[in-house]
Amino acid sequence: MNSITERVKGRIVVFIWLCVIFLLWQEISFILAEVIQDKMASRTLPYMHLILANLFTRGSLIVSHAGQTLSRALLGFAFGWARVFSWPW
Repeated sequence: MNSITERVKGRIVVFIWLCVIFLLWQEISFILAEVIQDKMASRTLPYMHLILANLFTRGSLIVSHAGQTLSRALLGFAFGWARVFSWPW
């Protein structure tokens, strides 16, 4: 019984942190877009609800691009690792 209440409390804490991060993100996005009127605000720090909407409408495109990015990062890591360990000491 005690471990269940601790798990619930832990999940509540995580949920509260996620809400705080979401609200801070939205507030900073608003300040950039509406108060400072930064022309690049939509690319610098877009509203979180727009990011989530794009994730659901263009999910397959985002996943394919993420896969390309990951493969290139792994390839660069492999080349760097090979270069470091093949260096003539």
